[in-house]
Amino acid sequence: VRCDPGYAGVAQSSAAVAIRWARLGPNRASNVETSARARVVGPAPRSGMADVSVVITTHNALPWIEQYLESVAGGDTVVVDNASRDDTVAFVRERFPAVEVVEQENLGLAAGWARGLEEIPPSRWALILNADAWLTGDALERMVAVGDARPGVAVVAPKLLNRDGSLQRSVRGFPTRWRLATEYFYLRKLGRRTELLSGCY
Repeated sequence: VRCDPGYAGVAQSSAAVAIRWARLGPNRASNVETSARARVVGPAPRSGMADVSVVITTHNALPWIEQYLESVAGGDTVVVDNASRDDTVAFVRERFPAVEVVEQENLGLAAGWARGLEEIPPSRWALILNADAWLTGDALERMVAVGDARPGVAVVAPKLLNRDGSLQRSVRGFPTRWRLATEYFYLRKLGRRTELLSGCY
């Protein structure tokens, strides 16, 4: 999965740029009207997309939204727009008429994701992907396969790459008290290559 590190609208952290998948229970509420939606325009549907619904939160995301939506073509997709001042909403409605667009005040990234999860139809997996990131190759199929092969897994995330193909770090060590202390008190700067002081990364 590639991501544009120059997107100023999203903080570059694991919560903001990682793709997160959540297994959805069979009894969750759904929007009955979404079942009649046609496919989004773009490339042929990916084989794994039948089991996945897609949620994206946007705020002035016009430079990236087309590449994003083309990369997830074939699935039920909901765009939650947080009061964009550019032409994001108009562009999505014109270029991708099958994508459901929900407009709301800017309540933040997580609130947008939560609203989107309420709007998607019942799915075995939900893809939450930032507006400045897009799927490449068979990333989707591989993540679905990993999750399906491990019944106890609820979240699957891929390797995150910059535009030039270099690694963009998006994971950290388990947040123990010591690791959090090394992070917040900048102790990791004293020993960047040591497990003791840099275990958070």
